[in-house]
Amino acid sequence: MSGAAYQTAARKDTFTRVSGVVRFDRPVYQNANKNYLYYWELSTQAVWLIGSDYTKATAGIHSQASNALDAYLVPKGSWSEYDGSGWQANPAITVVCTSTGMHLAAVHNALRDFQT
Repeated sequence: MSGAAYQTAARKDTFTRVSGVVRFDRPVYQNANKNYLYYWELSTQAVWLIGSDYTKATAGIHSQASNALDAYLVPKGSWSEYDGSGWQANPAITVVCTSTGMHLAAVHNALRDFQT
């Protein structure tokens, strides 16, 4: 993950899929700083989160509402981060998942092009 303006360096890094770990039937990813990229279903929406504990809905970065089966399917420009007082949309945030070996936005764009 890169592009965050307000979150600590611990949330900026490459995320790798954690073998055998899922949350709400979606894969969980972890970076070298022990932060997680994971899916969370709330009562009113579902989002992808980046935070320090994948068993809690507390995070510093989240996607817009999404039922995407994997994080690479979250459209580019759909991430927000907490700036200390509220949530700020940040289209510069990008996420890299080493399980695919590709930039997530590139994967999303390739899949979108393939489907049309």
